Amino acid sequence: MKTNSLVLTATLFATLLYSCKKEDRTQPGVSYQLSTTNRTITVSGTQPMTVTWNSGYAYSKQIEFEAQNAGGQVRFQSESIRKVDLFSPIASFGSIVVPLGTYSQVEFQIELLQTATDAAFELRGKYNSTPIIFKINSAFELDADLPNVTVADGKAYTAAIALNLANLTKGISSDMLNVATKDASGAILISSSSNTSLYDTMVSNLHSIEGVQFN
Repeated sequence: MKTNSLVLTATLFATLLYSCKKEDRTQPGVSYQLSTTNRTITVSGTQPMTVTWNSGYAYSKQIEFEAQNAGGQVRFQSESIRKVDLFSPIASFGSIVVPLGTYSQVEFQIELLQTATDAAFELRGKYNSTPIIFKINSAFELDADLPNVTVADGKAYTAAIALNLANLTKGISSDMLNVATKDASGAILISSSSNTSLYDTMVSNLHSIEGVQFN
């Protein structure tokens, strides 16, 4: 009986040790990063002009990973309250834990929200020599899609989203910008309450993400 007890104890210990090792697997983190491209754009019109964006930020609320897996629709979220410089070499919105597995119809989402002092999204630059400001003062979502991704054990991942600023002025001509209303400082302010037709076009264009690399 004593021998049986020792065998049972050893077996139980080995089982517990194996279970702990199984449960100790690292949950992979996915780091969300965003970069801006084509910061200088030629705007067509009667007299083609140039828009150059030289600064900007986004104020994030949270990041999300939404996809399909074998169990159906899944969504993983992480709070990400931060003001991010869109013109820094790497604009990071934090990371989110995503369980191991294979996912399809993947959406990488960055939820933006304005604060008492900051817009949800803002770009500043020059239209030729005239200051130009594009500002979103309401909740907004940046998202990019991939058909499928695989998340493996023990690896850290990056979702690198590229925002093509050349898309912002699609459908906008230099003739339209030439007659845009200027604020008290002489800048062309494009917002929900100023130059609203330009604003609606640019907000719609902002949903056109250049792409995302997942590695």
